[in-house]
Amino acid sequence: RDDFKRWSDRIVAGTTGSARTLDPVASGFAGAMGDLAEYIRGVVAERSARPGEDLVSVLVAAHDGGGLSA
Repeated sequence: RDDFKRWSDRIVAGTTGSARTLDPVASGFAGAMGDLAEYIRGVVAERSARPGEDLVSVLVAAHDGGGLSA
């Protein structure tokens, strides 16, 4: 949860906030995007190996050819 707060703060600041005119690396924007992407890749890999009853599992299954249903 703390990681998400830190990542989202830097991403928002880097796109619409006070850091939008700063260098993406220096402002922390690029690092936050990389850290968030790494976290998401890990969650997707985990749900691919062990699907659950959650949105990420449904999206992974749909991406892997399972499709989405209403």
